[in-house]
Amino acid sequence: MSDRFKTILKIITLLAFVAVVGFGFYYLLFGPKPDLTPTTPVITITPGSLPGAGPAGERPPASPEETALKPSAFARGGLTAITTLTTAPVLSPSLINGEAGYYNPTDGRFYTINSQGESTALLLNSFPSASNVVISSSNNQAILEFPDSTNIVLNLQTGLTTTLPAHWEEFAFTAEDNIVSKALGQDPSNRALTVTTANGTNTKVIAALGLNQQFVTVSPAPNATTLGFSKTGPGGNLFGQQEVYLISADGEADASIIINGSNFKPSWSPSSKNILYSVSDASLNYQDSLWYASAIGDRAGGTRLRLPVQTTADKCVFANETVIYCGVPVSQSIGGSGINPSNSDYLYKLSLPSGTATLLAIPAEKTAINNPVWNPDSELLYFQDEQGRLTSIAL
Repeated sequence: MSDRFKTILKIITLLAFVAVVGFGFYYLLFGPKPDLTPTTPVITITPGSLPGAGPAGERPPASPEETALKPSAFARGGLTAITTLTTAPVLSPSLINGEAGYYNPTDGRFYTINSQGESTALLLNSFPSASNVVISSSNNQAILEFPDSTNIVLNLQTGLTTTLPAHWEEFAFTAEDNIVSKALGQDPSNRALTVTTANGTNTKVIAALGLNQQFVTVSPAPNATTLGFSKTGPGGNLFGQQEVYLISADGEADASIIINGSNFKPSWSPSSKNILYSVSDASLNYQDSLWYASAIGDRAGGTRLRLPVQTTADKCVFANETVIYCGVPVSQSIGGSGINPSNSDYLYKLSLPSGTATLLAIPAEKTAINNPVWNPDSELLYFQDEQGRLTSIAL
Protein backbone atom coordinates (compact mmCIF):
# COMPACT_ATOMS: atom_id res chain seq x y z
CA MET A 1 0.00 0.00 0.00
CA SER A 2 1.42 3.33 -1.06
CA ASP A 3 2.08 6.14 1.39
CA ARG A 4 -0.44 8.37 -0.42
CA PHE A 5 -3.27 5.84 0.10
CA LYS A 6 -2.42 5.43 3.79
CA THR A 7 -2.63 9.17 4.27
CA ILE A 8 -6.06 9.34 2.61
CA LEU A 9 -7.34 6.45 4.86
CA LYS A 10 -6.22 8.22 8.04
CA ILE A 11 -7.99 11.41 6.97
CA ILE A 12 -11.25 9.51 6.31
CA THR A 13 -11.05 7.78 9.73
CA LEU A 14 -10.44 11.09 11.50
CA LEU A 15 -13.38 12.76 9.71
CA ALA A 16 -15.68 9.84 10.63
CA PHE A 17 -14.68 10.09 14.33
CA VAL A 18 -15.26 13.85 14.39
CA ALA A 19 -18.69 13.37 12.74
CA VAL A 20 -19.79 10.77 15.35
CA VAL A 21 -18.61 12.90 18.29
CA GLY A 22 -20.22 16.01 16.84
CA PHE A 23 -23.57 14.25 16.37
CA GLY A 24 -23.44 13.02 19.95
CA PHE A 25 -22.96 16.55 21.32
CA TYR A 26 -25.75 17.87 19.09
CA TYR A 27 -28.25 15.21 20.28
CA LEU A 28 -27.33 15.84 23.88
CA LEU A 29 -27.84 19.61 23.58
CA PHE A 30 -30.72 19.90 21.13
CA GLY A 31 -32.38 16.47 21.06
CA PRO A 32 -35.82 15.70 22.68
CA LYS A 33 -35.89 15.76 26.55
CA PRO A 34 -37.20 12.73 28.53
CA ASP A 35 -40.51 13.16 30.44
CA LEU A 36 -39.51 13.33 34.12
CA THR A 37 -43.01 14.10 35.44
CA PRO A 38 -43.87 11.52 38.15
CA THR A 39 -46.83 9.36 37.40
CA THR A 40 -49.57 8.75 39.95
CA PRO A 41 -50.50 5.12 40.32
CA VAL A 42 -54.10 4.26 39.63
CA ILE A 43 -55.83 2.79 42.71
CA THR A 44 -58.93 0.80 42.07
CA ILE A 45 -61.53 1.14 44.86
CA THR A 46 -63.89 -1.74 45.26
CA PRO A 47 -67.31 -0.58 46.45
CA GLY A 48 -67.68 -1.07 50.18
CA SER A 49 -63.91 -1.13 50.84
CA LEU A 50 -61.23 1.40 51.68
CA PRO A 51 -58.48 2.37 49.21
CA GLY A 52 -55.05 0.93 49.73
CA ALA A 53 -52.17 3.10 50.74
CA GLY A 54 -50.34 2.64 47.46
CA PRO A 55 -46.69 1.73 47.17
CA ALA A 56 -44.74 2.73 50.26
CA GLY A 57 -41.24 4.03 50.30
CA GLU A 58 -38.48 1.96 51.74
CA ARG A 59 -38.45 1.86 55.54
CA PRO A 60 -35.49 0.55 57.48
CA PRO A 61 -36.58 -2.38 59.65
CA ALA A 62 -36.55 -1.85 63.45
CA SER A 63 -33.44 -3.28 64.98
CA PRO A 64 -33.78 -6.12 67.52
CA GLU A 65 -32.40 -3.76 70.16
CA GLU A 66 -35.13 -1.18 69.49
CA THR A 67 -37.82 -3.84 69.65
CA ALA A 68 -36.44 -5.39 72.82
CA LEU A 69 -36.05 -2.07 74.67
CA LYS A 70 -39.56 -0.82 74.02
CA PRO A 71 -41.54 -1.53 77.21
CA SER A 72 -44.94 -3.18 76.97
CA ALA A 73 -47.97 -1.58 78.61
CA PHE A 74 -48.90 -4.99 80.04
CA ALA A 75 -46.89 -7.71 81.76
CA ARG A 76 -46.13 -10.22 79.02
CA GLY A 77 -42.83 -11.63 80.22
CA GLY A 78 -40.48 -8.87 79.06
CA LEU A 79 -39.74 -5.21 79.64
CA THR A 80 -42.89 -3.65 81.13
CA ALA A 81 -43.91 -0.08 81.91
CA ILE A 82 -44.64 0.90 85.50
CA THR A 83 -46.58 3.91 86.79
CA THR A 84 -45.55 5.84 89.89
CA LEU A 85 -48.77 7.12 91.48
CA THR A 86 -47.47 9.20 94.41
CA THR A 87 -44.51 11.54 94.70
CA ALA A 88 -43.91 10.80 98.39
CA PRO A 89 -43.80 7.63 100.50
CA VAL A 90 -47.08 6.12 101.70
CA LEU A 91 -48.00 3.52 104.30
CA SER A 92 -50.23 0.46 104.21
CA PRO A 93 -51.16 0.08 100.52
CA SER A 94 -54.52 -1.69 100.47
CA LEU A 95 -57.58 -2.30 98.36
CA ILE A 96 -60.37 0.02 99.53
CA ASN A 97 -63.77 0.04 97.84
CA GLY A 98 -62.31 -1.53 94.70
CA GLU A 99 -59.48 1.01 94.41
CA ALA A 100 -55.95 1.30 95.73
CA GLY A 101 -55.89 2.86 99.17
CA TYR A 102 -53.11 4.21 101.34
CA TYR A 103 -52.19 6.45 104.28
CA ASN A 104 -50.19 9.62 103.66
CA PRO A 105 -47.96 10.18 106.72
CA THR A 106 -47.27 13.79 105.70
CA ASP A 107 -50.83 15.10 105.92
CA GLY A 108 -52.18 12.23 108.03
CA ARG A 109 -55.08 11.31 105.74
CA PHE A 110 -56.30 8.16 104.01
CA TYR A 111 -56.79 8.18 100.26
CA THR A 112 -58.03 6.03 97.42
CA ILE A 113 -56.54 6.35 93.97
CA ASN A 114 -58.13 5.13 90.75
CA SER A 115 -56.48 3.60 87.69
CA GLN A 116 -56.09 7.10 86.16
CA GLY A 117 -54.04 8.22 89.17
CA GLU A 118 -56.74 10.46 90.66
CA SER A 119 -56.68 10.57 94.49
CA THR A 120 -59.66 11.08 96.79
CA ALA A 121 -59.45 11.64 100.55
CA LEU A 122 -61.65 9.28 102.57
CA LEU A 123 -62.06 11.60 105.56
CA LEU A 124 -61.30 15.17 106.54
CA ASN A 125 -59.72 13.87 109.77
CA SER A 126 -55.95 14.26 109.83
CA PHE A 127 -53.57 12.15 111.93
CA PRO A 128 -50.05 12.93 110.64
CA SER A 129 -46.77 11.17 111.34
CA ALA A 130 -48.00 7.67 112.18
CA SER A 131 -45.14 5.20 112.10
CA ASN A 132 -47.27 2.15 111.27
CA VAL A 133 -50.78 1.70 109.89
CA VAL A 134 -53.00 -1.37 109.54
CA ILE A 135 -56.21 -1.26 107.46
CA SER A 136 -58.90 -3.91 107.92
CA SER A 137 -59.92 -6.12 105.02
CA SER A 138 -63.47 -4.76 105.31
CA ASN A 139 -62.13 -1.22 104.67
CA ASN A 140 -64.04 -0.03 107.76
CA GLN A 141 -61.26 0.37 110.31
CA ALA A 142 -57.62 1.39 110.57
CA ILE A 143 -55.12 1.29 113.42
CA LEU A 144 -52.49 4.04 113.60
CA GLU A 145 -49.38 3.59 115.74
CA PHE A 146 -47.34 6.68 116.60
CA PRO A 147 -43.72 7.04 117.74
CA ASP A 148 -44.84 8.10 121.24
CA SER A 149 -46.64 4.70 121.61
CA THR A 150 -50.10 6.21 121.09
CA ASN A 151 -52.41 3.76 119.34
CA ILE A 152 -55.64 4.93 117.67
CA VAL A 153 -58.43 2.96 115.99
CA LEU A 154 -60.04 5.09 113.26
CA ASN A 155 -63.40 4.26 111.70
CA LEU A 156 -62.86 5.00 108.01
CA GLN A 157 -66.59 5.42 107.46
CA THR A 158 -67.51 7.78 110.30
CA GLY A 159 -64.19 9.26 111.41
CA LEU A 160 -64.75 8.19 115.03
CA THR A 161 -61.64 7.23 117.00
CA THR A 162 -60.80 4.93 119.91
CA THR A 163 -57.54 4.94 121.85
CA LEU A 164 -55.93 1.60 122.64
CA PRO A 165 -53.43 0.94 125.47
CA ALA A 166 -49.88 2.09 124.77
CA HIS A 167 -48.41 -1.32 125.72
CA TRP A 168 -50.30 -3.11 122.93
CA GLU A 169 -48.20 -3.93 119.87
CA GLU A 170 -48.18 -5.83 116.55
CA PHE A 171 -51.78 -5.25 115.51
CA ALA A 172 -53.82 -7.15 112.94
CA PHE A 173 -57.50 -7.30 112.03
CA THR A 174 -59.66 -10.39 111.70
CA ALA A 175 -62.24 -10.55 108.90
CA GLU A 176 -64.85 -9.43 111.47
CA ASP A 177 -62.82 -6.28 112.32
CA ASN A 178 -61.74 -7.62 115.69
CA ILE A 179 -58.21 -6.64 116.69
CA VAL A 180 -55.51 -9.19 117.47
CA SER A 181 -52.42 -7.85 119.25
CA LYS A 182 -49.74 -8.51 121.84
CA ALA A 183 -50.39 -6.91 125.24
CA LEU A 184 -46.88 -6.48 126.60
CA GLY A 185 -46.97 -5.42 130.24
CA GLN A 186 -43.84 -4.74 132.28
CA ASP A 187 -44.32 -7.97 134.19
CA PRO A 188 -43.92 -11.08 132.00
CA SER A 189 -47.00 -12.51 133.69
CA ASN A 190 -49.02 -9.67 132.10
CA ARG A 191 -47.95 -10.41 128.54
CA ALA A 192 -50.50 -12.09 126.32
CA LEU A 193 -51.94 -12.53 122.86
CA THR A 194 -55.33 -10.80 122.95
CA VAL A 195 -58.43 -10.20 120.85
CA THR A 196 -60.63 -7.13 121.27
CA THR A 197 -63.40 -5.39 119.37
CA ALA A 198 -62.65 -2.32 117.24
CA ASN A 199 -63.93 0.01 119.96
CA GLY A 200 -61.49 -1.45 122.47
CA THR A 201 -64.03 -3.34 124.58
CA ASN A 202 -64.53 -7.02 125.33
CA THR A 203 -60.85 -7.87 125.42
CA LYS A 204 -60.11 -11.59 125.58
CA VAL A 205 -56.78 -13.19 126.45
CA ILE A 206 -56.00 -15.92 123.92
CA ALA A 207 -52.62 -17.16 125.12
CA ALA A 208 -50.03 -16.16 127.70
CA LEU A 209 -46.73 -15.01 126.21
CA GLY A 210 -44.46 -14.70 129.22
CA LEU A 211 -40.90 -14.33 127.93
CA ASN A 212 -41.73 -15.74 124.50
CA GLN A 213 -43.29 -12.66 122.89
CA GLN A 214 -40.47 -12.39 120.35
CA PHE A 215 -41.22 -15.91 119.12
CA VAL A 216 -44.91 -15.21 118.39
CA THR A 217 -46.11 -13.76 115.08
CA VAL A 218 -49.57 -12.17 114.95
CA SER A 219 -51.20 -13.37 111.73
CA PRO A 220 -54.97 -14.05 111.73
CA ALA A 221 -56.24 -16.42 109.05
CA PRO A 222 -59.07 -15.04 106.88
CA ASN A 223 -61.51 -17.38 108.63
CA ALA A 224 -60.07 -16.40 112.06
CA THR A 225 -59.62 -20.02 113.19
CA THR A 226 -55.89 -19.35 113.57
CA LEU A 227 -54.64 -16.06 115.03
CA GLY A 228 -50.87 -16.45 114.83
CA PHE A 229 -47.76 -18.61 114.90
CA SER A 230 -45.42 -19.54 117.73
CA LYS A 231 -41.81 -20.44 116.94
CA THR A 232 -41.40 -22.17 120.30
CA GLY A 233 -41.19 -25.71 119.00
CA PRO A 234 -38.01 -27.75 119.40
CA GLY A 235 -35.06 -26.68 117.24
CA GLY A 236 -33.25 -29.19 115.13
CA ASN A 237 -30.46 -29.87 112.75
CA LEU A 238 -27.67 -27.80 111.20
CA PHE A 239 -30.13 -26.34 108.71
CA GLY A 240 -32.18 -24.66 111.42
CA GLN A 241 -35.18 -26.96 111.20
CA GLN A 242 -37.85 -25.96 113.69
CA GLU A 243 -41.44 -26.76 114.60
CA VAL A 244 -43.83 -23.78 114.41
CA TYR A 245 -47.17 -24.02 116.19
CA LEU A 246 -50.40 -22.56 114.84
CA ILE A 247 -52.22 -20.67 117.62
CA SER A 248 -55.95 -21.31 117.33
CA ALA A 249 -58.69 -18.86 118.31
CA ASP A 250 -59.04 -20.69 121.65
CA GLY A 251 -55.33 -20.34 122.39
CA GLU A 252 -54.42 -23.95 121.75
CA ALA A 253 -51.54 -25.16 119.58
CA ASP A 254 -53.70 -27.54 117.58
CA ALA A 255 -51.31 -27.98 114.66
CA SER A 256 -47.74 -27.29 113.59
CA ILE A 257 -45.50 -27.10 110.55
CA ILE A 258 -41.80 -27.76 110.15
CA ILE A 259 -39.70 -24.93 108.76
CA ASN A 260 -36.08 -24.98 107.61
CA GLY A 261 -34.60 -21.63 108.55
CA SER A 262 -35.02 -18.45 110.55
CA ASN A 263 -36.76 -15.10 110.00
CA PHE A 264 -40.12 -16.81 109.44
CA LYS A 265 -42.67 -14.63 107.53
CA PRO A 266 -46.14 -16.10 106.81
CA SER A 267 -49.00 -15.12 104.49
CA TRP A 268 -52.41 -16.83 104.37
CA SER A 269 -54.17 -18.11 101.27
CA PRO A 270 -57.71 -16.72 100.73
CA SER A 271 -59.32 -19.99 101.91
CA SER A 272 -57.18 -20.21 105.08
CA LYS A 273 -56.27 -23.76 104.05
CA ASN A 274 -52.66 -22.99 103.08
CA ILE A 275 -49.89 -20.57 103.85
CA LEU A 276 -47.03 -19.05 101.94
CA TYR A 277 -43.98 -18.45 104.09
CA SER A 278 -40.37 -17.46 103.72
CA VAL A 279 -37.28 -18.21 105.81
CA SER A 280 -33.60 -17.36 105.74
CA ASP A 281 -32.21 -20.71 104.69
CA ALA A 282 -28.90 -21.87 106.16
CA SER A 283 -28.42 -24.25 103.24
CA LEU A 284 -28.52 -21.21 100.90
CA ASN A 285 -26.05 -19.12 102.90
CA TYR A 286 -29.07 -17.57 104.65
CA GLN A 287 -30.62 -16.29 101.47
CA ASP A 288 -34.40 -16.21 101.22
CA SER A 289 -36.32 -19.42 100.61
CA LEU A 290 -40.04 -19.41 99.76
CA TRP A 291 -42.38 -22.26 100.73
CA TYR A 292 -46.03 -23.25 100.34
CA ALA A 293 -47.65 -25.53 102.94
CA SER A 294 -51.01 -26.87 104.05
CA ALA A 295 -52.19 -25.25 107.28
CA ILE A 296 -55.48 -26.79 108.27
CA GLY A 297 -56.20 -29.20 111.12
CA ASP A 298 -54.23 -32.40 111.38
CA ARG A 299 -53.07 -31.92 107.77
CA ALA A 300 -51.08 -28.80 108.66
CA GLY A 301 -47.59 -29.13 107.29
CA GLY A 302 -48.46 -32.42 105.61
CA THR A 303 -47.85 -30.83 102.24
CA ARG A 304 -44.80 -28.62 101.88
CA LEU A 305 -43.50 -27.29 98.59
CA ARG A 306 -40.34 -25.29 98.13
CA LEU A 307 -40.99 -22.71 95.41
CA PRO A 308 -38.37 -21.98 92.72
CA VAL A 309 -37.85 -18.27 93.52
CA GLN A 310 -35.85 -16.60 96.28
CA THR A 311 -37.90 -13.86 97.90
CA THR A 312 -39.87 -13.11 101.07
CA ALA A 313 -43.57 -13.66 101.70
CA ASP A 314 -44.20 -9.93 102.24
CA LYS A 315 -43.17 -9.33 98.60
CA CYS A 316 -45.95 -11.67 97.43
CA VAL A 317 -49.74 -11.53 97.18
CA PHE A 318 -52.35 -14.21 96.54
CA ALA A 319 -54.47 -13.38 93.48
CA ASN A 320 -56.58 -16.43 94.30
CA GLU A 321 -56.09 -19.87 95.78
CA THR A 322 -53.89 -21.07 92.89
CA VAL A 323 -52.04 -17.93 91.72
CA ILE A 324 -49.48 -15.84 93.58
CA TYR A 325 -47.65 -12.73 92.30
CA CYS A 326 -44.19 -12.08 93.75
CA GLY A 327 -41.51 -9.45 93.46
CA VAL A 328 -38.23 -11.35 93.24
CA PRO A 329 -34.87 -9.59 93.78
CA VAL A 330 -32.59 -9.78 90.77
CA SER A 331 -29.73 -10.50 93.15
CA GLN A 332 -29.05 -10.97 96.84
CA SER A 333 -25.85 -10.42 98.77
CA ILE A 334 -24.90 -11.60 102.23
CA GLY A 335 -24.42 -8.77 104.70
CA GLY A 336 -23.32 -8.62 108.31
CA SER A 337 -26.91 -8.81 109.55
CA GLY A 338 -28.32 -11.14 106.93
CA ILE A 339 -29.45 -10.83 103.33
CA ASN A 340 -29.48 -7.51 101.53
CA PRO A 341 -31.77 -7.83 98.50
CA SER A 342 -31.17 -5.50 95.58
CA ASN A 343 -33.58 -2.66 94.85
CA SER A 344 -34.25 -4.25 91.48
CA ASP A 345 -37.06 -6.80 91.37
CA TYR A 346 -38.67 -8.84 88.62
CA LEU A 347 -42.34 -9.84 88.80
CA TYR A 348 -43.13 -13.57 88.80
CA LYS A 349 -46.33 -15.59 88.74
CA LEU A 350 -46.41 -18.74 90.87
CA SER A 351 -48.94 -21.41 89.91
CA LEU A 352 -50.22 -23.79 92.57
CA PRO A 353 -50.18 -26.61 93.47
CA SER A 354 -47.49 -27.32 90.86
CA GLY A 355 -45.24 -24.51 92.08
CA THR A 356 -44.33 -23.41 88.56
CA ALA A 357 -42.74 -19.96 88.36
CA THR A 358 -43.30 -17.77 85.28
CA LEU A 359 -41.54 -14.47 84.63
CA LEU A 360 -44.30 -11.88 84.10
CA ALA A 361 -42.45 -8.57 83.91
CA ILE A 362 -39.07 -6.87 83.95
CA PRO A 363 -39.94 -3.34 85.12
CA ALA A 364 -38.79 -0.75 82.59
CA GLU A 365 -37.44 1.32 85.47
CA LYS A 366 -35.37 -0.28 88.20
CA THR A 367 -37.68 -0.71 91.18
CA ALA A 368 -38.34 -2.78 94.27
CA ILE A 369 -41.70 -4.54 94.55
CA ASN A 370 -42.77 -4.37 98.20
CA ASN A 371 -46.14 -5.07 99.88
CA PRO A 372 -48.01 -5.86 96.64
CA VAL A 373 -51.80 -5.51 96.42
CA TRP A 374 -53.81 -7.17 93.64
CA ASN A 375 -56.88 -5.47 92.16
CA PRO A 376 -58.79 -8.08 90.11
CA ASP A 377 -61.25 -5.50 88.75
CA SER A 378 -58.67 -3.31 87.02
CA GLU A 379 -56.05 -6.10 86.72
CA LEU A 380 -53.50 -3.77 88.25
CA LEU A 381 -50.86 -4.81 90.75
CA TYR A 382 -50.07 -2.03 93.23
CA PHE A 383 -46.89 -2.00 95.29
CA GLN A 384 -44.40 0.23 97.07
CA ASP A 385 -41.10 0.99 95.38
CA GLU A 386 -37.80 1.24 97.26
CA GLN A 387 -38.70 4.81 98.33
CA GLY A 388 -42.13 3.75 99.60
CA ARG A 389 -44.05 5.42 96.76
CA LEU A 390 -47.22 3.79 95.48
CA THR A 391 -46.61 2.26 92.05
CA SER A 392 -48.62 0.08 89.68
CA ILE A 393 -48.06 -2.38 86.87
CA ALA A 394 -50.76 -3.65 84.49
CA LEU A 395 -51.19 -7.39 84.15
